[in-house]
Amino acid sequence: ARKRYGDRHDENGGSLPMEGRVVCVTGAAGGIGSALSSVCHGLGATIVAMDRNTTGLDELKQSLEDDDGAASRILCLPTQHEDFASVSQSADEILRNFEHIDLLICNAGMTYREEAELGSKGMKSVHGYDLAFTVNYLSHFLLVEKLMPRLMSTKIPSVLRQMMKASRLDLT
Repeated sequence: ARKRYGDRHDENGGSLPMEGRVVCVTGAAGGIGSALSSVCHGLGATIVAMDRNTTGLDELKQSLEDDDGAASRILCLPTQHEDFASVSQSADEILRNFEHIDLLICNAGMTYREEAELGSKGMKSVHGYDLAFTVNYLSHFLLVEKLMPRLMSTKIPSVLRQMMKASRLDLT
């Protein structure tokens, strides 16, 4: 972060190289998304956390607000990535609140359990597409498309896509 954003410091001399930067993270309520949110927040960034797990978002917000004056640097948006309307609403909220986005981390994702019946009704999104394809790809495509004007308004826009690796894949 220091190399990319420069070396900024807080009033106590601590390094805040991402101060003034806006970082949007999908799948932010747990795992990699939560860790990335915490690290970027610790470096001074404002975090827009998106996830369907509202309890996890509340816990993330609580952990980040423990820092002095950090409450104004976290926006939690409950987002159902299997529903384009929910993703679109979250994107619209981001557009209303921020003039620029420096980093978009597309981390939300899912995989099927071994016993899942692929193609069954429970494995389809409300839009009729494969559920994993909707969550892992289509929802992020929509999000990037809607946020592109704000991403392009920054000097060095970045979109990171967390790639999921299926632990079991049988192509026979």
